[in-house]
Amino acid sequence: MNTCLFMIHYNITFKVQEVWYRKFTKTQADLIGLTGFSLNQTDGSVYAEVEGTEDQIATFIAR
Repeated sequence: MNTCLFMIHYNITFKVQEVWYRKFTKTQADLIGLTGFSLNQTDGSVYAEVEGTEDQIATFIAR
């Protein structure tokens, strides 16, 4: 079986609640089966990258 993986990266620039946004995002990604990471930026934003199948990415975005 040949599975095509996709990767998205994004930067959240609105006010987030410190580690709670990253924790929520990690929980959702784990439930869907995505891999990736998120980092707090010095300007207060959060940068993230996630990788998975097209369906997994679509589910992640919808949440």
